Amino acid sequence: MTSGSAFARLRWPGMAQAGVVSAVAYDNLEPVPRWHRGMPSSWLTLIVTVGEPIRLHGSAPGVGASWPATPAAALPSCLAGLHDRATAVRMQGSQRGVQLALHPLAAPRLLGLPAAELTGAGFGVEDVLGPAPAQLRARLADGCDVGELTATVQGLCTTADRGEVPQGRAEVAHAWREVQRSGGRIRVDRLAQQVGLSTRQLRTLMRRELGVGPKTACRLARLDAATHRIVGGIDRTLADTALASGYADHAHLDAEFTAMVGCSPSAWLAEERPNIDGGGHRNGPDSRR
Repeated sequence: MTSGSAFARLRWPGMAQAGVVSAVAYDNLEPVPRWHRGMPSSWLTLIVTVGEPIRLHGSAPGVGASWPATPAAALPSCLAGLHDRATAVRMQGSQRGVQLALHPLAAPRLLGLPAAELTGAGFGVEDVLGPAPAQLRARLADGCDVGELTATVQGLCTTADRGEVPQGRAEVAHAWREVQRSGGRIRVDRLAQQVGLSTRQLRTLMRRELGVGPKTACRLARLDAATHRIVGGIDRTLADTALASGYADHAHLDAEFTAMVGCSPSAWLAEERPNIDGGGHRNGPDSRR
C-alpha cells in the first residue's frame, strides 16, 4: 500500500469461547507522522507489530491542549488494561500488526493474571506472554496471508491458555455481563442488588479483579456503543446516537466523550477519518446492542 491504513477482521471457530472478542489485522503507512487516540474500551487490548514500533505518550490531550512533547515508550507489542482516558499514540512510517480485544474476565486464563494488574494505557507483554509475541511478529514479517495469520493468532491464544489459574468471583462475572447486556444502562445499586452485594462490596471486588468499578464499567460500555454507531454511520445525527447509546442527550454525549477521549465526537471523527475509511475502529463484538 502507498499510504493510509487497511484493516481485516480475523475469525476462527471457538474464538469467543477462548476469550477473544475480536482480532483485526492491519497494514499502515503514515508518510507524515500524526497523532492517534487509543480509545478507552470495555476490552483488554493486545497489539503485536512489525515495522515501526507502537509509540505511547500517556493520556491524549483535552480540548485546546497540546499533544505530548515527552519521549514515547516505543514498544513492538503492547498490552493495555481497562482505562477511562484515551492514550496518545504517535503514528509514523510503515507498520503491520494484529490487534486483539480480549475479554477482561478471561485474563486469568489467557494471561495468567487478573485484568486489574493491567490497568493503564499499555506496556510491553513479553514478561506476560513469553515468546508468543515474537513468534507472531516473525509470521507478520514473513508476509503470511490472512488465513495463515488467523491460524497463527489462534495458536497464540491456545498456547497462552493457562487453565490452572484460579478464576474470579462469580458475582463480578455476573455484574460485568449485566453491564454489557444493558449497554451500561443500569444503576450501580440495582447491579449490586442483582448479585447480592452492597454497592461498596461490588465496587471493591470489581476494582480488585478488573481494575475498574461498576460506574466506570458502565461508562466504557456506553462509549463503546456510541463509538460503534458513529463509526458505522448508523444514526442520522449525534443526538440520535446519544439516545441510542444510553446518554440523556447530545450535550451529555459530548461531555462524556470529551472527558474520556479528549475531544468531541465530531472532532474525533474528523481526526480518525483515514483509519475509519480503511476499515478501522471496528474491533469489538460482531453484534452489539
